[in-house]
Amino acid sequence: MTSGPGRFRVSVILGAAVAVALALAACGSDRAADGDGSASATTVTTPADPAARDAVRAGASPVIDLPAPPIDGMPVFVGNHGDDLVVVGGREFTRSGMERPSDDVAVLDAGTFSWRSYPRPPFDHPTGYPIAAVTGDVVLISGFSCEIGTETHDSSGPDCALGPRQTARLDLDSGRWTRLASPATPAEQTGPLGSVDADLFATPTGVLAAVPSVRVELAGRQRAWSFLATGSDRWVPVDAPPFELPLDACRAGGAVSVVTVDVTQDGTTWSPKSNGFWGSGERYAHLRATTWQDHTRTWSTPTEPLVGGAGVPRLGVSCTATSTVAFTSGQGLPGAAPATDLADVGVFVAAHGGATWVRQAASPPPAFDAGDSLMAAGTLPTYSVPPVAVLWNLAGTDGVAYDLGTGATTAWPTPRSEIQQPVDASILGRPVLVPRREPSLAAVVLGP
Repeated sequence: MTSGPGRFRVSVILGAAVAVALALAACGSDRAADGDGSASATTVTTPADPAARDAVRAGASPVIDLPAPPIDGMPVFVGNHGDDLVVVGGREFTRSGMERPSDDVAVLDAGTFSWRSYPRPPFDHPTGYPIAAVTGDVVLISGFSCEIGTETHDSSGPDCALGPRQTARLDLDSGRWTRLASPATPAEQTGPLGSVDADLFATPTGVLAAVPSVRVELAGRQRAWSFLATGSDRWVPVDAPPFELPLDACRAGGAVSVVTVDVTQDGTTWSPKSNGFWGSGERYAHLRATTWQDHTRTWSTPTEPLVGGAGVPRLGVSCTATSTVAFTSGQGLPGAAPATDLADVGVFVAAHGGATWVRQAASPPPAFDAGDSLMAAGTLPTYSVPPVAVLWNLAGTDGVAYDLGTGATTAWPTPRSEIQQPVDASILGRPVLVPRREPSLAAVVLGP
């Protein structure tokens, strides 16, 4: 869905190596490594926490803390292995705001609420800007080699120099790692370093990768798409989504949907919107979606355009396991003109692979004061378990839980400032959130 200085391999004299090995064995360390580059070891288990498990089951409060994962810093990815929760991290922040990454992996047992720690991947350096996916019984992690203490790439990013992309796969049953080739990147690499955003999407039969150029000229515009079938060690190139400029991609329950939308500032000139900042004077129209077809490894025919040429000032897109969901609003940021066509305002659903948007009921309709937040038009999260969306009031502390099945909306008070992001994961049927800059997780209760 990431910190601490990286642990590097060092040369030691034989006596010191023996002493270290004995100490690790006595402590039950999970940092051992095989000579072939894979890693395996006995996992370390934190105590069971039945009180936390029972609190999540009971759903006594809107936000319920989970036992803190045994990682260095904040999680960078959270997913599910069956009912259990998988965390890849962590990321700590220096006083200057830069990140110190590490490649910790831990699994929360849904039955006991105890954590199992796994060895870190067999990389020489920790992973900067890591991405991950859980598919079957394995965790896949990929990112840039991040050599701590060298010239930094970005003052707001990892505190290291970014090296080549590195990728490995962890078998959750055996605890062993396997080094893999990394997914493809666009061939053209010109200009200074810019966006390094990439995605891994777990699908029913493997992992779909979308890796952009890390150069400014192509940031957000060109991505290389490839697929790694379950049990395979080879990435196979696949076609990109049929859009000139995809806005965003979302995943839920093994489904992957990509959307595009046009933007205008003068109401006359329209162009595809890139993923990034949303402005108060912008209007959005012609939203389309396409879905990954796992059985054919192709993309579906895009939906018909949603929202007419007059546009709306606020829009968000999310996924469930069966559909793409669009939320449009007639009111936007201060200074934005309201929507002129009320038929374009509401909640709309398109079945994955379908061509038609169907307007959903909303009772009562969610309404927010956008205040001065520049994120008010950003992508909105949708949970796949249960089929409920949370619409954030980005200018305040309250949200709205929207049931995609019934159309009912209910107030959901939560300290928005403490939440970093929702993830496509759940525990005991409760969606999971990652609190901001903390090595912790929270389960949330949605609906009445």
